[in-house]
Amino acid sequence: MFTLKKEKKKKMHIDIYSDDCVIYQGRWDDLPLSENIIIEKSIDFFNDPEPCYIHRDAVRVRLLAELEAGLNRNFLSVPPQWLDTLTAMTGFSLISRVEFSEK
Repeated sequence: MFTLKKEKKKKMHIDIYSDDCVIYQGRWDDLPLSENIIIEKSIDFFNDPEPCYIHRDAVRVRLLAELEAGLNRNFLSVPPQWLDTLTAMTGFSLISRVEFSEK
């Protein structure tokens, strides 16, 4: 018989710019975080200086949630201090703006 296609749930994407150059494009969930930040937060959260993939993933989820909370669901008007936090967490230099989209 006929099957109904389930509509795919759209995922949040981010484009990160340094001046007018795109330095990262991809899914929000795949945002590359700095290894130093992951280790630092793994120590803070789990007292684990050599995190396994489970702790690494838990740190990623928590850091992404903190970043999202810093935006207060306002993806159109990103404050400069949030860009500074994003810069520190990713290790990218000179993030000038970001654009969010759903795909």
